[in-house]
Order: sequence, then C-alpha cells, then structure tokens
Amino acid sequence: MKGKSTKHSRLKLAKYLNEHLCSFGNGFENKVICPTCVKEFDLNSGQRSFTAGHILPEASGGNEWTFLCKDCNSQFGEKQDKWLGEYLNILNNPMGTLLDAKTKSRYISINDKTVNGSISVSDVDGGIDIALPINRNPPGKLESMKFGENLEINFEIPLTLHENEIAVGYITAAYLMWFNEIGYNWVFQSSLDNVRKQILNCNRDIDGAKVIDLPTDKMEMQGVGVIINSGTLYPCCVVVDKLVVFPTPPTVASPTPKNVKFESPCNIEFLNLAVLNFPYLTLFDGYHVVVPNRLRKCPPFQINYSTFILSRGKKPDYFH
Repeated sequence: MKGKSTKHSRLKLAKYLNEHLCSFGNGFENKVICPTCVKEFDLNSGQRSFTAGHILPEASGGNEWTFLCKDCNSQFGEKQDKWLGEYLNILNNPMGTLLDAKTKSRYISINDKTVNGSISVSDVDGGIDIALPINRNPPGKLESMKFGENLEINFEIPLTLHENEIAVGYITAAYLMWFNEIGYNWVFQSSLDNVRKQILNCNRDIDGAKVIDLPTDKMEMQGVGVIINSGTLYPCCVVVDKLVVFPTPPTVASPTPKNVKFESPCNIEFLNLAVLNFPYLTLFDGYHVVVPNRLRKCPPFQINYSTFILSRGKKPDYFH
C-alpha cells in the first residue's frame, strides 16, 4: 500500500491478506502470517503484534508499505533499513558524498593523535570542514596539538563499514516487493528459506539471493521480473540501482544465484502480476517462476493450483 500508515489501513491490509491466505485451505480463519519470519498472528487478538513495514526505508523517501510483524520491523529498522536508508539518501542527492551520511564518526586522527570532532562538506565552496569542539575533548588536548602546513588526517565513515547491511536491505526490499505483488504465493516456497535467513540474520553471505550492481544510479523501471541466464530462469527484482536475483522455484534444480556469474548487461523481463483469490503457479515462456509448495500448516492438505501464464509481448492469462 502507498501513503501514510494508519491503524485502519493496517487492519484493512491484514484482512485483505487473511482473505488471500484462506484461499490456501481451511484453518487460516482470522489469521495473518508475517512474510519474513512466517509466524502466524490472530487478527482479533494480535493487532498489537503487527505493523506496517516500508518496502524502501521511509527515511529515504519510501512511501510504499506492506504487512510485517513488529519484531521483524523493529529488527530491520535497527539494521538493514537504517543503513540502506542512509545509502539511498546519498544516492538520491546529485551532489551527495559519503561525508553526507547521517551517521558520522565521532573521532578524527590528526598527525596520529585521536581527537573528538566531525568532518563535513562545506555548503559554501564544497571544501572539507573540520570541527574540533573544545568541550568534547579533554582539557588542554587541542591546545597542545601543533597544526602546521602538513596535516595527516584519518577518519572512518561508518556507512562504509556496513556494506553487508546495505546488501541485505536490498534483498529485504526486493523480497517484500514480490510479496506485495503476489502475496503468499511468494512466501510459501521452500526455495526462499535461505533468503529469509539472510533477511532475519542480516547476513548476505548465506547462500540465498544475490545483489548485482546495475550500470546506473537509478533504473527507469523498477519492480519484479525474471532473467534467463544460461538456459535457467531466475526470479528477480530491480530496486533503485541494484538487481536482486532469487533462487529458482523448488521444482527447478539449478545452481543458486550466488554460485552463478550473470551476464552483463542483464536482460530483465518485468512481470505484470496480481494477488488473486486462489493459490497459483506462475509460468513465463514455459519456465516455472513461482511455485508455492509449502504451507506452515498441520495437517497438510492437497492444494489444487491454478496457473498464471506470462509470455513476452502477451497479456497475462490463467487457467484452473
């Protein structure tokens, strides 16, 4: 959903997702499932446990949100969303540099002496400004330092230490974009178990999705799609300046994205999908794209899937 999240809009989305969830069979009445941790919540008693999670960080201008439990949303806000948001704020600023990142180091090394201070870009001439507040340093420390013509200045930019969190932020956003498009058809795939581990553990090194740089600061088209690489189709998603490639569905035996070298430039086919009132498989040019093979439900039951068919240059179609 887009716009401001309110209690009414969150409950409306939760009820909508519950109707979609009930199409997978009996036993989901008044239930909704968090797409990332896959925990169930009761619509009537668990409203305090779920909230709106922005797909792209709100701090960087993201205005589209979806359903998340509060635990997941809080965890993401402290990790991947925080650092992805800072990165995107710089990317969205034509004159932005790493020195414009919101989180700054408190310490600077000047001629091998560490002092408390800050570094910023001057609004006047674009030069580097160094501020060394006396009240943030031990008495007499700044006065004892000698500032000659030759200064060796070293400092850390915290954002550069969080490439892992930024990458997982892209994976989280792409995963939620897919959920936003097709609901629990996306979530109920065993092939995404490791992707959820990447997201929940904030660890890009887990063998799940892969983040690929695109040759632009911002793609004109963004959203979910597929790429075909060496005869294998992979679900993917373009998020701002990155391509996130997901594992193939559980019916397809193929290498995971992290073990594949993708051709450059990637030929991305964007998909026009929808949340329907029944579970369905997704095919593109005969390839399996999405196959929801897993339900966190006991006892298990047989699902009669419909099929959502997509082809290049044709309107989507489906059959029962």
